[in-house]
Amino acid sequence: FYTSIVFWIAELSGGFMASITFSLPVIASAATASAYGCFLSATFESINTASLLSVPMDFVGSTFGGLFIQLRSLPGYMSWIKYTSMFYYTFEALSIHQWKSVASIPCTKANDICLTSGEQVLQSYGLDKDNITLDFSGLIAMFAVFHILGFFALIKRSKDTATY
Repeated sequence: FYTSIVFWIAELSGGFMASITFSLPVIASAATASAYGCFLSATFESINTASLLSVPMDFVGSTFGGLFIQLRSLPGYMSWIKYTSMFYYTFEALSIHQWKSVASIPCTKANDICLTSGEQVLQSYGLDKDNITLDFSGLIAMFAVFHILGFFALIKRSKDTATY
């Protein structure tokens, strides 16, 4: 697993068990992305047509995933968009994993904004340490929905196409 390599190279906190639990959101995200690919391939006949849908969906998903914008700064009418992004669920789960056990962060400069705990780091990104169950539930739900939609798209395409 490449996540083990990333975990050790990035010197993330924790030991062997932490590296295993770090891998879980990444594996769930990869499975969800695979289900998304199955949905696209079952729905569209050509890769060009699938790209017309996937590029804007991936753009919105990555934009509202929490890495590029502060989620807490979103207006109320846009705050729901993050829940349609597998990037959001993965980013939050990985962030919670990394920061939940950090009790103290030393401040080195008096003039800078200083976050003194892992919980403050999560809050600064608009994430909630209690959302780990929501994150895995969201990834599992997206996995199931993409596979179900792909299944129905495949049934529809098979009925529309003559078989010999």
